[in-house]
Amino acid sequence: MRVAVAFSGGRDSTAAAILLKNQGHVVETVTLRLGVPEEDERLIASARLAEMIGVPHRVVDARNEFARRVINPFLEAYAAGITPNPCVTCNARIKFEFLVDTALEGGADCFATGHYARLEQKGSHLFLSEPREKKKSQIYFLAMVEPARMQRVCFPLHDVTLDQVRTLTRKLPLAGEKSSQDICFLGKQALETYLRGLIPDAFQPGPIMDARGEEIGSHLGVAAVTIGQRRGLGYAGGKPLYVVAKDASRNAVILGDAGELEKQEILVTSPNFWRPLAVGDAVAVRIRYASPPARAVITRADAALLEARFHVPVQALTPGQLGVFYQKKRVVAAGVIR
Repeated sequence: MRVAVAFSGGRDSTAAAILLKNQGHVVETVTLRLGVPEEDERLIASARLAEMIGVPHRVVDARNEFARRVINPFLEAYAAGITPNPCVTCNARIKFEFLVDTALEGGADCFATGHYARLEQKGSHLFLSEPREKKKSQIYFLAMVEPARMQRVCFPLHDVTLDQVRTLTRKLPLAGEKSSQDICFLGKQALETYLRGLIPDAFQPGPIMDARGEEIGSHLGVAAVTIGQRRGLGYAGGKPLYVVAKDASRNAVILGDAGELEKQEILVTSPNFWRPLAVGDAVAVRIRYASPPARAVITRADAALLEARFHVPVQALTPGQLGVFYQKKRVVAAGVIR
């Protein structure tokens, strides 16, 4: 089988390419040109590495698509006072849409990546589930990929340990070890520095309000604060207060106590269903990558919105971030938190 491997030249994509080659597949490595900082050095290193492991290599120019599908929505979200996850968008719109199409149109039978994830076929549905190396699991970041896009995808690292990956790549000159959860287009800039240069209007001073609507201070820009933030707000009061909401239309930041961060319900937009869900279905919902899933029950499920009620309130639901819904440790749906 001819397999195109999305290839950054890092440890995981290199191991994926080696494993597939060792299994007898005809492997081609494909690296994206995104127009991000320090990219030329990485592209040269990736091509050299592909040659060393004995597979053909090519570069696909995705600069315009990356700007249109990832960077521009990222900036628009911050300007609107919400906190996006560009890595999730890149997976859904670039790697598993643009790059998959490019690879298959180029004659590949299958598309592979170095993600730690497993695909399971259960009846008529394909599911994302946990890999063997659970501490490296990336299924949260893949949950917004349309299931139909996964029909000709494979994850060679699904049943491989991190020690095995290190052994496969130990003597190779890898092209960097940047985490796949890093924001690649920032380069060495801090996020706030990057945003200030491109959306300065999101850093205009404005009022800090309490939960009753009274002005209690001033902030330096809605894009400079996040839900749940306590320090560095430009407000010093008698009790701890946290960012509980942002109102970009009024350029206002709303503070409240810890109890006001708690939410009993989650509502996500643009839901991506891996299987149909119905009102009353039991699920577990992960509201950020580092948080454990919280038990909930579905209260609305349609093409526009997916809503669930938690058994126990969760803290700091952040609009723009990803809500991922699980059943039996398989991804069944995901959407953007509203």
